Amino acid sequence: MMSVRGAGRSFSSLAQFRPQELTRRGAGGRSSASGIQACVFGATGFYGRYVVNELGRMGTQVMTPYRCPEMQMRHLKPAGDLGQIIPVQFDPFEYESIKEMVAGCDVVINLIGKRYETTFWSFNAVHCDLAEAIAMACAEEGVEQLIHMSALGAAVDSPSAFMQSKALGEAAVKNAFPTATIMRPAPTVGSEDSYFNFLARLTKLPGPLSGTFPLIDGGSNQQQPVTAVNVAQAVAAAANTTGSLGQTYELAGPRAYTQDELADVMFESMKVSQGQRSTMAVPKSALKFLIGTTGLRLPLINQIPLTTEDMVERLSMEITPSEDSLGLLDLGVEPQSIEKHLDFMEAYCSGGARQTFLM
Repeated sequence: MMSVRGAGRSFSSLAQFRPQELTRRGAGGRSSASGIQACVFGATGFYGRYVVNELGRMGTQVMTPYRCPEMQMRHLKPAGDLGQIIPVQFDPFEYESIKEMVAGCDVVINLIGKRYETTFWSFNAVHCDLAEAIAMACAEEGVEQLIHMSALGAAVDSPSAFMQSKALGEAAVKNAFPTATIMRPAPTVGSEDSYFNFLARLTKLPGPLSGTFPLIDGGSNQQQPVTAVNVAQAVAAAANTTGSLGQTYELAGPRAYTQDELADVMFESMKVSQGQRSTMAVPKSALKFLIGTTGLRLPLINQIPLTTEDMVERLSMEITPSEDSLGLLDLGVEPQSIEKHLDFMEAYCSGGARQTFLM
């Protein structure tokens, strides 16, 4: 039986931003108050605006710690009513700064992640060390619930360094905060994603593969992508209940796809006619070599790589939910088809967004 949060609390930390008491009021929605004080780390990332928007729709007051220029947070403000979305600058290198962010919160949501490594932030530093610090801070400050964003397919023996770090992060979070809720989304589809945008960029590689979708090692592996909207709905549903404490949810869409089927969906969204669609079986090692040379992250040249070798590794993995796992339906969320959320792929149309099918 799940009980609803939001009975009203008082806060001492950051009192200049927070009201003395949050109580449930109104019929629900942005102009109501859910009575929940949430803190969302990583609100400027891919999942951030979706999650903050879902929380804002419930009337939740949301703290959004940031370390970027303040103007990069402004798109989150309309997600809630006046004063409900509160950006506050923090320092992820300072443990006391993290503790100050979570003090007095009912729910803390950690969405922080990296799709490629940098000089100061390796996968382990972001997905494990920083996640552990947030979990420890939540435990010390008496936070009721911590929701940690991991990834479906995370395993310590994974060939992907990204997936290894996600698995280590889960273990570290659970050790510091045993009742943490773990969200394990499948590869996620949304306008800023690193999944379908990555698939489209594979067809833009220079050389003999240009215009062709490479099927890694034949492309027989299956993946079950989920929409970013569904992931955000699941996080918001978990934040609004106590029955999700200590649970792990594997979030996936309604069906699994092989790489060949994903290529078809991608070409359809890019409005490429049947006669012009091209796929080719490519050894993973060859594609990783090509990505490693064209996607190399060099100062002043390619500071933010659009494709990486680890992304190729992840695309070649089998990523589907386990048979007895909890998922979207257990949180009251209806899985949506990814085909309905691919409008952003029109940017890759050869004739522009107005390009029509030439069947």
